[in-house]
Amino acid sequence: MNSQHLAHLHSLCIFILIAFHICLILGKPWGHLTMAGKFRGELPAKMKMFSGLSILILFSVSLMVEIGSGNIVFGSQNLRQKLLISAIGFNIIQTILHIITPSKWERILWLPIISIMLICSLMIFFSL
Repeated sequence: MNSQHLAHLHSLCIFILIAFHICLILGKPWGHLTMAGKFRGELPAKMKMFSGLSILILFSVSLMVEIGSGNIVFGSQNLRQKLLISAIGFNIIQTILHIITPSKWERILWLPIISIMLICSLMIFFSL
């Protein structure tokens, strides 16, 4: 699989996460599947704002990986590498947080997706 395909797979994973956060904002009772499982049912309004922030961050990370892979032509090679390293850092933090979360269901649901994102971003980086 080449860098461009890996970036698209990473973006697909991001799309799944963004769709989940949109559902949370719209009131789906899936609070136990996010934010360390602290909220049962529908998220409180304040936590819905955090879901909105998560959407912006996730979209930005997806954009960084797409630029880093060369799918989106933007900036110098040096800038693309820095964006990709930032995305890898985010994916490492996300992976660690999903490993240590007290929520069993959050770990079961999201750790595989987050792990795919980390693997894709690392494979892109090492193929540059």
